Amino acid sequence: MAARPPATDDERTPRDAASQISEESRAYWRPIVAAMEPMTHEQLADVAAILRRIEARHSD
Repeated sequence: MAARPPATDDERTPRDAASQISEESRAYWRPIVAAMEPMTHEQLADVAAILRRIEARHSD
């Protein structure tokens, strides 16, 4: 699989204007996350399963 080109600022910026992430936090984490390897399909599936469990607990 070919490497994905680096994300643009538009791709990294949340679409939701009501984001609770501060600009300071975003500035701190952006270079750290940008240097990380992309997640595998298995890792993404694991994260999705965890998020579904969290969502299910909050909907009760």
